[in-house]
Amino acid sequence: MPLRRVPGGAPQRGLQPAQDLSVLEGLAASLEQQIPALAAATVARMWCGLRTFAPDRRFVLGPDPLQPGLFWAAGLGGHGMTAGLAVGRRVAGQILGKKVDDCLNPSRLL
Repeated sequence: MPLRRVPGGAPQRGLQPAQDLSVLEGLAASLEQQIPALAAATVARMWCGLRTFAPDRRFVLGPDPLQPGLFWAAGLGGHGMTAGLAVGRRVAGQILGKKVDDCLNPSRLL
């Protein structure tokens, strides 16, 4: 049973790339095979992630130089799914006081 989009779902926010609804067919097939209990799930909203980049096209990871207590994990440029775990570990380590190479520190952008 393919996934259905709920009519009148949440409106899109901002400018987003076009959504490829055929993605839902692949998701439905995977869910039916891998997690049968979710095969009949309904999609209330879907969105396309935007690729964000820093001016130098490197990740922005670490404490904000102007706002104490704010840590950045941004500018992944489409690598969030593959690098997210390592990014999370690195930033969590920084929050806990671990020293890391500063090449990705947000202060480089000032």
